[in-house]
Amino acid sequence: MVSVETHRELYATLMESQFWARKEIEKFQHKRLERLLNHARNYAPFYKDRLDVAFDAKGSLDWSRWRDIPILTRQDLGSHGAEMESSALPMGHGDKIRSTTSGSTGIAITAVASTYANAVSRVMSFRGQSWHGADWSKDVLFYMEQTPAGAWPNVEVGPPWGPIWLPHATGRFLRLNGDTPPARVIDVIAERDEIHYLSCRAKVAQVLALESLRAGRGVNLDGVFAFSTATYDDERKDIHQAFGAKVVSFYSSKEGHLMAYQCPEHSHLHISEELVLVELLDDQGRPVPRGAVGNVVVTNLINWAQPLIRYWHGDLAIEGERCSCGRTLRVLEKIVGRESDIFRFPDGTTVALGVPNGFKAEFNIKTWQVAQVGPLALEVRYAPIIHDQPLDGPALVAALRSMTHPDVEISFKQSNSFLPADGRKFTEYVNETSLAAQDM
Repeated sequence: MVSVETHRELYATLMESQFWARKEIEKFQHKRLERLLNHARNYAPFYKDRLDVAFDAKGSLDWSRWRDIPILTRQDLGSHGAEMESSALPMGHGDKIRSTTSGSTGIAITAVASTYANAVSRVMSFRGQSWHGADWSKDVLFYMEQTPAGAWPNVEVGPPWGPIWLPHATGRFLRLNGDTPPARVIDVIAERDEIHYLSCRAKVAQVLALESLRAGRGVNLDGVFAFSTATYDDERKDIHQAFGAKVVSFYSSKEGHLMAYQCPEHSHLHISEELVLVELLDDQGRPVPRGAVGNVVVTNLINWAQPLIRYWHGDLAIEGERCSCGRTLRVLEKIVGRESDIFRFPDGTTVALGVPNGFKAEFNIKTWQVAQVGPLALEVRYAPIIHDQPLDGPALVAALRSMTHPDVEISFKQSNSFLPADGRKFTEYVNETSLAAQDM
């Protein structure tokens, strides 16, 4: 159990460290990394010899050899997760907490975290929420397809979701099972004036927004906390139109914890550098320049229960320039998507598809998912803006071929819902041939 005073002290430190000079941030990370690597060598069997490459003959960490440490894959974690667990934790790190991921990449894994690591991640979320003026005296509704709790019409009522040391942070954390139909979720929000915030994936919030607009049942929210995956402009627009709510995005996972939070002045994200070291690498493991798409490789600095050192997270992201808001934390300009969702064609062409703002609207498409369903085959699953207006298929085929591959065959399938039935995270662009291969 991490004390209230520790939470308060962590928060105070994080409110200062977001403005540290770059050299100070890097010094902090190096100190944490050196302690983490020594702990992993001594207490996690998987790392007994794996990290030797980064240490010199005197046993000191040589930072010039950092990138010689092998990349840790999701397959490694799935096969050797128990060997990565620490046999002992330092005083103050608390107990181990286990959780299983959704398997959105085709491989479900069990992540192990310490109570201290979870506390730091939670306090990190408080900092991000404070950037956007969150009112912790109001209730937040958590709606996610994987939670077993809160089966409609019963809403599970949890403890306060805000900083536990603040007397006014009395707003409750409510849960509603993801099997609840969108119309019922709207009913719950409309009937409970105390709910001011919604926490779910951005696509799920957009589906709720569209249902609210369709039914003509308006509800008001102060904000939507959109987690896990990228947030798109059309999602923000529909959510604001239906709920009047600001969408606040953050990038998190069970393995990496809270890795980045949306800037209060811009749509990009600030990396939680006090919690994680994030590298953006090409397919050969080399750093990519700012502005280029790179594979996210993360090292959690705080979680010593199951050290994940240079963990290939499976996401693609773009690093941005230093932010004008004054925070010195590095910027993720965009989360592009999952590495497993890159379109790969027989001639070796690879494409991380993205379309310009307004592109879908030009073709009367409200929401869509573009899936690679074969070596040279894409399926466009879409919901139209105007239902009785035909889709200009030939023009859309030509446009998508110019963005992907000239020989690709493209089919269309109209859909009314984009909530995944199998529990996977929604992505606008998905390589289902890649997922099928991983599931074998």
